[in-house]
Amino acid sequence: MPPYPAPALFWAIVGAQVLAVLMCGLGWLVEPIEWRLIGWVWVYILASMPVLGAVRQITEAFIQRRTQRQLKALTLVNQPLQGGLQTATHSS
Repeated sequence: MPPYPAPALFWAIVGAQVLAVLMCGLGWLVEPIEWRLIGWVWVYILASMPVLGAVRQITEAFIQRRTQRQLKALTLVNQPLQGGLQTATHSS
């Protein structure tokens, strides 16, 4: 259901994150990282997500408003200055 991802995608992402944490913490294929450091990385990620979400929403609102303003301006610019001007140019 929008705006949420499909359950299969959600669980695939969760599984990948759990696997990555285990790989880093237990040292599978990489040098092990302290669990405390892994915890701080998660705190940083979870704290930055709402901030980035807010920046995205503000940016999208600005772009949408700008687009509406541009459409209004284009409509105004494309209107003829005089009502009879278009008919005079077509009859020539």
